[in-house]
Amino acid sequence: MNYKSNSHSLNFGLPRRGAAVIFFAIFFLLTSQGAAAQTQLTEEASKQLRAQAEESSRAFMEGNYERLADFTHPKVVELMGGREKMAEFVRKSMAGVKSQGFETLSYAPAAEPTQVLREGGQFYAILPAKLRMRTPDGVIFVSESFMIAVSADDGKNWKFVSGATADAAKLKLLMPEVADKLKLPTVRNYPEPEKKP
Repeated sequence: MNYKSNSHSLNFGLPRRGAAVIFFAIFFLLTSQGAAAQTQLTEEASKQLRAQAEESSRAFMEGNYERLADFTHPKVVELMGGREKMAEFVRKSMAGVKSQGFETLSYAPAAEPTQVLREGGQFYAILPAKLRMRTPDGVIFVSESFMIAVSADDGKNWKFVSGATADAAKLKLLMPEVADKLKLPTVRNYPEPEKKP
């Protein structure tokens, strides 16, 4: 499977609103009766999850794509050709989006996960996230998505997978042990209501 080509693509020939929808799909860095146990994180693990999700989001907003790659799940980085190639791909993608007049306003993960599983000595957490961007026409679009966070050291360090393009095939490639056990939120893209004066 070519993860890179299937999950990270921009069609700059689309109408502006269509381009906005595809813009959301590049981020940040996607129920059976399985045996994975739902669990709770320790206070320290929860603290680290929040802090590292925020740092990953900050790296994206500041254009530090090498740092963003450091927080990305290793399999994603590998499939994209390594840290430097991933950073360069995101950099070029964002430059293309910006050249069309789109502006990223914010990207914020939620404070608490909606699901936590422990399987094979690893924690898996679903963390909602919200992206806001302004189109060339001045419309602000919101993408309510999520991040899949993975820790192999009891919550000390976390790696993330974007939920914007998560589907069964990609999850089975990246994390087959829990692909059918994660409860993925529905991704929603919509124009932000205008504030009344």
